[in-house]
Amino acid sequence: MTDGSGRHIRGWGLHVLLNGSEAGLEVDTGASGLVIGYSIAQRAGLKPDSRIQIGGVGDKGPQGGFVAQVDSIRVGSLEFHDCTVQVSDREDIVGVDGLVGTDVFSNFLVTLDYPMRKFLLSQLPPRPSDASGPAETLNTQGGEQGASAAPAASTGTPSPGAALAGVASGGPQDRYVSPTMKDYTPVFRSGHLLIIPTVLNGTTQRLFMVDSGAFTSSISPEAARAVTKVRGGSPVGVQGISGEVKKLSTSDKIVLTFAGIEQRNNDLISFDTAGISRSAGVEVSGILGHTVLRELTISIDYRDGLMKFDYDPHHGNHNF
Repeated sequence: MTDGSGRHIRGWGLHVLLNGSEAGLEVDTGASGLVIGYSIAQRAGLKPDSRIQIGGVGDKGPQGGFVAQVDSIRVGSLEFHDCTVQVSDREDIVGVDGLVGTDVFSNFLVTLDYPMRKFLLSQLPPRPSDASGPAETLNTQGGEQGASAAPAASTGTPSPGAALAGVASGGPQDRYVSPTMKDYTPVFRSGHLLIIPTVLNGTTQRLFMVDSGAFTSSISPEAARAVTKVRGGSPVGVQGISGEVKKLSTSDKIVLTFAGIEQRNNDLISFDTAGISRSAGVEVSGILGHTVLRELTISIDYRDGLMKFDYDPHHGNHNF
């Protein structure tokens, strides 16, 4: 998926069939559940169940929409029945058919291989105490304990207790780190948000949200001023589900370090992240967006609040 000019890739999408109607949904670690535009809902024959408000980045606040049930959703070789989607009153979602939050696949180990343009799902390692094994279901309501739809066919530096992940069948549990995941990084999870400690210019640590739906990384003015200079204005705009962000600034050189990854940034976009912080319940000082994530292979274990970021220098750029 490209920006408005058609020249720059701003995110990656999945081809999804909703009641047999094709849609291109942007894969978004910052979104929850399935969120689609009204035009896609019409093509799929979806009817409103209840009215809701849908919010995100932007200054206009929550936007109108409704919840609807989908008889079937097919993603690759996986097909799921009786799923819930959120439908915006707008024709599309910021220029795309819709969003698929990666928490939809929270019962799987999710891998986003951006350099190879692959989206992979695999079984989570079973907990030693779990005799039933991992569930292969689709969490279409998002959040920590959203209802799951059963598949019709399937082929295919926080403390150990700090993960806020819930398990749909049994409630919160302590983090389990499988021997196969010993090199994963613990992250905080607040609802669907994935939040990771990030060091700025090697001097101060703040919390950043991992958001593949954001076309660029960004930082709050307060966090930026702690390590560099901030100038008024920005060469590019920022727009989300809740409209355009009007008050933007630009920070000078900032080096972001997280989970063994280091990226140098010049002219990093800066805007107020208070809305994100209120939603998360903790102070979130910035966003790790597409400009850094597009170079990485990212694995997400929602169940245990673990993530892995792999960088291949043969596919990367000079900013790492």
